[in-house]
Amino acid sequence: MVQWLVFTALALAWGSSFMFIKIGVTYVGPFTLVAGRLFIALVAIALFSWKERAALPESNKRWLQIFFLGVINLALPITLISWGEQTIDSSLAAVLNSTVPVWTVALAHPLLIDERLTRKKLLGIVLGFAGVVILVGLPTGSGNTGSPFAGSLAVAAASLSYALASIYVRCFLRDVPHTQLVLVSLISALLIMTVLMLTIEGLPNRLHPRALLAMAWLGLVGTAFALPALLPAHRLVGCGAGHNGDLYLSRGGGVAGDRFPGGGVDRATGGGRRADPGGGRSGEPGVGNRHS
Repeated sequence: MVQWLVFTALALAWGSSFMFIKIGVTYVGPFTLVAGRLFIALVAIALFSWKERAALPESNKRWLQIFFLGVINLALPITLISWGEQTIDSSLAAVLNSTVPVWTVALAHPLLIDERLTRKKLLGIVLGFAGVVILVGLPTGSGNTGSPFAGSLAVAAASLSYALASIYVRCFLRDVPHTQLVLVSLISALLIMTVLMLTIEGLPNRLHPRALLAMAWLGLVGTAFALPALLPAHRLVGCGAGHNGDLYLSRGGGVAGDRFPGGGVDRATGGGRRADPGGGRSGEPGVGNRHS
C-alpha cells in the first residue's frame, strides 16, 4: 500500500511538472528555467545528503559515470522538454513523455541480456510509436525550429534520453547508492546548464513571481522529490516497469495542463496555446525580460 502511495505521488509530481514548465517558459528562457530548477533541487538534495552523511564517489571513473548520467537523465531531457513547451502545450508534452517505456523496451532488447523482446512487447512498441506519429503529425509550414512540430520532436527526443538513462543505470550504476547518484548527477547537470544559460540567454534582469514559483515547484517537487524515488526503480525492476509511472503522469500532466491557460491541447492543430499573462501579444512574456 505504501509503495502505491509513493508511486501515485511520484506520478502526480512529474505530471504537474509539465504545467509548471509551461508557466516558467512563459516568463524566462528554457535554459534559465532549467538552471534555476536544478539549483533549487541541488540545494535540497545537498542538505539531505549532508544530514544522512552520504558518501561521494571514491574513484574518478565513478565520478565520470555519474556525471554522464546527469547529462542524459537531467540536463538534456529537461532542457528539451522546456524548449519544446515554448511551442506545444503541456498536455501534449506529458503524453509524448509517456513514451519513455516504449523507447526503453525497444532499446533494452539489444542492450540488456535479461530484457527479451516478446510478441506482446513488440506489439506495444509498434502501437506506441504509431501513437507518437499520430500525435506529432507531419511538419507543416516552414518547419523552422520554433514550430510545434520541432517542439514535439524535442519532447520525443527527451523521452529517448530518459530511456537511455534507465538502461545506463542498470548497466553501469546498479550498485551505487541512489543518494550519491542523485547528488552527483545534479552537480553535473547544474554545471552544464549554468554555462549554457550564461552563454545563450545570460542572467535575467528580473524574475517574475510566477517564474520563481515554477522553478521552486520543479526543483523541490519535480526533481528533489521525484528523482530519488525513481532512480532505484531502474535497478530493482525491469526497464519498462521502472518507467510505468510515465503512463500515469501523462494523464496527470494532461489534466493539469487543461487547467492552465495555454496548457490545454489544441485538438485541431496539436500545437500549444501560449499564455498571455500580462496582456501582451500571444507568445510574449507579460512581465520582465528573458535575457540580460
